[in-house]
Amino acid sequence: MAENGFGLYIPTDTLSDALLNRAPVDQPARYIFDCDTGSFIFLTISDSLKAPVSLVDIRLPGGAGHNYVQWKLDDSHSMNWDMNGRAECLTPPNLPAYQGKPMSREQTMGYAFSLRAGMWSKRQIYDRALADFRSAMQMYPKDPLSYNNFAWMIATRDMPNRKMLVADALDAALKATSIENTANYMDTLACVYRSEEHTSELQSP
Repeated sequence: MAENGFGLYIPTDTLSDALLNRAPVDQPARYIFDCDTGSFIFLTISDSLKAPVSLVDIRLPGGAGHNYVQWKLDDSHSMNWDMNGRAECLTPPNLPAYQGKPMSREQTMGYAFSLRAGMWSKRQIYDRALADFRSAMQMYPKDPLSYNNFAWMIATRDMPNRKMLVADALDAALKATSIENTANYMDTLACVYRSEEHTSELQSP
């Protein structure tokens, strides 16, 4: 990728951002990528070649999320490749149960839907965000982040039919905390409970 003008830039929000030529006219092509967009490019190529490569999702010791790809060499051996570092990497110890493992194609698509849902939410296109979050939760049910972000969006955004979605948000927030009981997920759950109380007050005679 470096030989073809790609350089690391964090954050690169979408795959389309990574594929946009940022060089002036008459200059060599220049592109940007970060861990997930670089991994998606790698996975697209490996999928076309039918190579046994999978996405891996982890949390770094500092708390930031990170992705790399895992290439299955044979039944007993594999290699992890970090697109950001352009080098082989190791999976950190003591990760949550759903992290640090090669993801299936369906799980990877679910992860991608979750990222796209966040983009729709930022643009206040909530019907598409809701649809993508629901797809993400169905396709990658082990990951609490989609449940949490779905619930947070409903609890904190002024969106159409919000009152009708609060129950779904509560279910999702409870699911997230049941998978991983972090302060962030507990905060989302508290916000959903407050939103539910407010909705009940509005509906009271």
